[in-house]
Amino acid sequence: MKFLILGLLLLVPIGTVCGESFVSPYRDSDPKTFEGVVVSAKAGMLEMTDSGGKSHSLKITDATKITVNGRPGKLEDLQLSAKIRVILDDTNQVVAVSTVDKVKHVFANF
Repeated sequence: MKFLILGLLLLVPIGTVCGESFVSPYRDSDPKTFEGVVVSAKAGMLEMTDSGGKSHSLKITDATKITVNGRPGKLEDLQLSAKIRVILDDTNQVVAVSTVDKVKHVFANF
């Protein structure tokens, strides 16, 4: 019984130290994500309106990943009024743009 109590007492400080020392490496560098609709997409610029109605002009580079309907695409593939999701890095550079698929209904078998 003494060994069980001693063993538990030794584990509590170790768990506390390990729990306090863990810090997520992504806490300060989480990308910013927002959604909206395409107003214009050409010549390295994406014009969009976010879900709050605010207009944005975003510079698109060769490093920006563009996904259209789940497949790799080009800026010009983004259609007018298409619903999109934009991801910015911590310096507000566009990392990725993707179309947002329409809601898919899942029917359960009862």
